[in-house]
Amino acid sequence: MVAAGILGCAISTGVGAVLHTAGLRPGAAAAIFGCGGVGLSAVQGTRIAHAYPRIAIDIEPRKLRWALELGATHVIDASTEDPVDAVRRITGGDGVAAAFEAVGSARCVEDCVRMLAYDGVAVEIGVPQGQRPAKIQLAGREGLFARTGTLTVTHGGDTIPAQDLPVFVRLYLDGVLDLHRMVTHEVGLDEVERGFRNLEEGSSIRTVVRFDRTGGEGRPDPDVDREGGSI
Repeated sequence: MVAAGILGCAISTGVGAVLHTAGLRPGAAAAIFGCGGVGLSAVQGTRIAHAYPRIAIDIEPRKLRWALELGATHVIDASTEDPVDAVRRITGGDGVAAAFEAVGSARCVEDCVRMLAYDGVAVEIGVPQGQRPAKIQLAGREGLFARTGTLTVTHGGDTIPAQDLPVFVRLYLDGVLDLHRMVTHEVGLDEVERGFRNLEEGSSIRTVVRFDRTGGEGRPDPDVDREGGSI
């Protein structure tokens, strides 16, 4: 199965961050910053955990559409509105039980902490970029201390491959985990450079390199312009 190629990275990291690191409970509100392959896997994780609402945040409309397809109940375009205010509005002022940062941005980490409900947890999935430190408010009514919030990191979703990969496969076989929608393109080994270009452009969710094919345009996503070289 071609889609099994993404189990060991995007799926295990994103879904694992929800189920293992955060231990999200059914009915709890969740927000995910960044709707790339790992962030969309986290979106699926919140759906599998029966969280509600499941709020996806990004600045790319195409990625927000992908998030809705994969289980988000609400989306926020952070280029047009403040994500913390929007999350508070969606949750009736309560905030979320868990916020997942899949961008690697200090600003997004700060926003994750600010949108937490009482006793909430912010999970840093993305690898930090740049030298800017995250500034976390500790004191005051909105501070981390008053809300007994938690900020933690996850490495690969805290998964144990021998134990967890069979679980993910079973979720796929049961129709709960959607692997096929996550693979927007397939390329041959001689097209790897094309895959890297489109990864940089953010125009694909995940690309699988197939060793049994050469040449061609890959399997395009319906939302991606083939002439633009998207994978």
